[in-house]
Amino acid sequence: MDLQEKLNFAQQCHRDGRLREAERLYREILEVSPNHAEALYLLGTLAYRAGHLETAAELIGQAARVHPEYAEAHFSLGNVYKAQGKPEQAADAYRKTIELFPSASAAHYNLALALDEAGRTEDAVASFRNALDLSPEDADAHFNLANALQRLGRLDEAVVSYRRATELDPRHVLAHNNLGIALKNLGRLDEAAASYRKALAIQPNYAQAHNNLGIALKNLGRLDEAVASYRKALAIDPNLAQAHNNLGIALVEQGAMESAAVCFQEAVRIDPGYAEAHNNLAGVFGNLNRMDEAVASYRRTTELDPSHPGARHMLSALTGQSADTVPIEYVKNLFDQTSAQFDKQLVDDLGYRVPEKLRHAMDGHLGTGIRFRNALDLGCGTGLSGAAFRSLCDRLSGIDIAPKIIEVARAKNIYDALQTGEIVAFLNATEEKYDLFIATDVFMYLGKLEPLFAALPHCAMAGAYLAFGTESCEGEDYVLRPTGRFAQSRAYIQSLADRFGFTVELCRESEVRKEKDQYIMGDLFILKYTGGSKI
Repeated sequence: MDLQEKLNFAQQCHRDGRLREAERLYREILEVSPNHAEALYLLGTLAYRAGHLETAAELIGQAARVHPEYAEAHFSLGNVYKAQGKPEQAADAYRKTIELFPSASAAHYNLALALDEAGRTEDAVASFRNALDLSPEDADAHFNLANALQRLGRLDEAVVSYRRATELDPRHVLAHNNLGIALKNLGRLDEAAASYRKALAIQPNYAQAHNNLGIALKNLGRLDEAVASYRKALAIDPNLAQAHNNLGIALVEQGAMESAAVCFQEAVRIDPGYAEAHNNLAGVFGNLNRMDEAVASYRRTTELDPSHPGARHMLSALTGQSADTVPIEYVKNLFDQTSAQFDKQLVDDLGYRVPEKLRHAMDGHLGTGIRFRNALDLGCGTGLSGAAFRSLCDRLSGIDIAPKIIEVARAKNIYDALQTGEIVAFLNATEEKYDLFIATDVFMYLGKLEPLFAALPHCAMAGAYLAFGTESCEGEDYVLRPTGRFAQSRAYIQSLADRFGFTVELCRESEVRKEKDQYIMGDLFILKYTGGSKI
């Protein structure tokens, strides 16, 4: 038979699954015609199917070089490169395919996947959209477009694409799950939980969806349900380290420290490089007074993640190292992570009553008829201080570093305005003037107070008041305690008042909060701004 007949017969063998015979025939053709593009290409596809990627790349690449207009060869070469983990070379091959065959939606789609893998996510989004222009009913293309948009932080667009994927394929379990993740990241927790439940209705043994549902429920403050979801995830996949870690976090909030420690230990056993689980384990060891183990776990966290702000800060606190302030990222993460349960933990569990005590002290000192035109709650949190002082203020604004905790405060409708940001930077930048500054649970996270006191005169009306609480210490100006919070001495506050134009009008000892069922003592202060900074 001639070469064409042999090629036709080889292709028939290929289609029928008689692959060895097809391979023999392709090789016979190449012995006679070494640059036979179709035989090179088809033999390369057999190598690709067998997992011989180097051979496949060589054969299909040769076919594409021999016959540069061979679109199928360029497309398959892209697939081989992608399988080899060479996304940039794959992208080049898909682009060549598109030059030859612009309406090939699969080439646009695969180009998008390759670009995404190469970290060129913006370009990937454009290619996914090109693919969808040609094949608008492709659920997987909508799904992967949504994944790329989510990685870019374009969450609203991602939600639209995930929803379209689930409309086209209602049983697309990954789309339901990832839609839940996008909704969770948008703070739409009830919708996120509903999406995870849809994923689980399709695939009840989907451990990661149970874990994700637990995260949403925990952030909604539904701890018992969250714990149940984490346990379901672990019943399905006992090696899901993230679920062990998340279960531990929930158990900490429930006060079950010993059980939480077991969870974190299991997480780091499964994944020894899991820095956050080591950090969480250290925190539990600290709560259990197992300080040597706490220090060891914080050290391990910093080895795995040298930039981890919380671990480095707590390591300093437990080993007696000096510091001037708590890292902003640590404070932000601390309060964002506890925003759903913040009031319960601080007020009910830790006996925190500083806002009410400070308001009572102010009423006693200034009289109940005092009014403030424009007040600012520094580190406003969920609004505990705002609620205590609202009735004294014509206008009350709040600022806090943690966005999620600001949203909790916003929902209470206490404040006239709320701002997310760093306190000192805000004070230095604002054009507003205030006659009352409130800082009930702030100085414990600032340590060195000179920057704050230096910023206050910029935005203080004449005669403005500063009402705040501290954890107290003797001797030094301020000390970092093993709790990770700072204490300030009365002498330090007096010196700051003298330097920055304030008079101390009231200083009163008070219980601040509980730590391991024992009250920490502190001071309540009311200072008045009289001007005349000595700096």
